[in-house]
Amino acid sequence: MDAIARKDAARKFKARKPPCGVYAVRSTTTGQVRVGSFANLEAMRNRLWFSLRQGLHRDRKLQAEWNAHGERTSHARFSKSSTTSCLLSR
Repeated sequence: MDAIARKDAARKFKARKPPCGVYAVRSTTTGQVRVGSFANLEAMRNRLWFSLRQGLHRDRKLQAEWNAHGERTSHARFSKSSTTSCLLSR
């Protein structure tokens, strides 16, 4: 790949719009569901699992469930939105 093609690929990558949408985390042991939205679902997925695995998640109840029951009992669903106004209001 020459320098021009590399710069063009970098420009296209920076200009891309990450998929936004909603996500839900369900505990199969307690049945609790937590729903949220994020402007970049790929980043949210990484952030969610990383923070839970490290014991650093902001939602203390979710972290406690994770610690007590483990990763196998928590399932997440991520739904992409086709619009940019997909964020839930707080």
